[in-house]
Amino acid sequence: MEEQRRLRPLLMWLRAIFYLYLFLLAIKIMGGGFKGFKPLAEELIKTSAHPLVGLFIGILATSIVQSSSCVTSIVVALCAAGSLRIENAVYIIMGANIGTTVTNTLVSSGYFRIRSEFRNAAAASTVHDFFNIMTVAILLPFEYFTGYFHKLAKALAELFHGVTASTIVSPVKLMVGPVEHAVKEGLLWWGASKTVASIVMIFFGLFLLFFALIYLTKTLRAHLIEKVSRFMDRVLGRSGYLGLLAGFVVTAVIQSSSVTTSLLVPLAASGIVTLEQIYPITLGANIGTTVTAVMASIAAGVPAGMIAAFHHVTFNLTGTLIFYVIPCTRRLPLFLARKMSGVVAKHRWVLFVYIVVAFYGVTSLVILLYRLLGEQ
Repeated sequence: MEEQRRLRPLLMWLRAIFYLYLFLLAIKIMGGGFKGFKPLAEELIKTSAHPLVGLFIGILATSIVQSSSCVTSIVVALCAAGSLRIENAVYIIMGANIGTTVTNTLVSSGYFRIRSEFRNAAAASTVHDFFNIMTVAILLPFEYFTGYFHKLAKALAELFHGVTASTIVSPVKLMVGPVEHAVKEGLLWWGASKTVASIVMIFFGLFLLFFALIYLTKTLRAHLIEKVSRFMDRVLGRSGYLGLLAGFVVTAVIQSSSVTTSLLVPLAASGIVTLEQIYPITLGANIGTTVTAVMASIAAGVPAGMIAAFHHVTFNLTGTLIFYVIPCTRRLPLFLARKMSGVVAKHRWVLFVYIVVAFYGVTSLVILLYRLLGEQ
């Protein structure tokens, strides 16, 4: 009996780790399915001409492939090859910053059954949305009239030109990548086309995601909430800048801001972390996600690619300066996220409409209208 009592905490941690692994695997499988539509994203990006259209292309392309790192890498490669004007790259990257938030917003939708959890999860995910939307609202016109980011990125590219760099292998990819690859290869071996395999992976990933979320949250709430909460308070309670650093380091290592921000959603839903603790980690993840493209562009040594990569860095750093370092503006994304979460807690369908309309509907309509009017 005594031995069982001693083993109980260990078993709870092992259970939590198992559901966490399933959660990461679900995001990877879902992302792998969306990446099947990567050629569509590439074609979209190539057609960017107007700054506003470039913004919406960035949002839609990132919503399609579920990865701002992937879209930024495409932009860097196209700029390096001369297929995309460097001046247009910054607007696509701004859009990619908004589009990448769709993943953790999808994760938050997994809590729609329990109103209190859904409110916390929605606030945790949409604070990222509002930060990026407000940053774009200020910085896009500023860039259009001044060319500030292009000039700064060009100066940084010249500074780092000739520097050697190596890429980092993501531990998350090492853990879940082989399983995701096996699922994809299994579907193709079964006779499914690439498109069908991608669609099946998206829906299977969503099913696995909701399953993992339900049991991960139950495990955290029932057995680990006090221990994890105390740990998070010790780490993040001292300073928000510590959370900013943690978000940056974790995302730079795992090479995915979507994973970092999505991991915060179940912690928020369980009541382990507050919105004030989540916010700086999210901003750190926003900066950390730029490391992949910067390292790749420096390793390639092509100036145009480096300029495009540094566009992403300067944009995210400036946004953090405006909406975190300055105390009065820091409250705005938090206020809007709480308002949004209050609405979706009362009317749960609003979040699903928001995902479809904001990330796919409006963006597709703007791009389509521009093409139709452009042809005339």
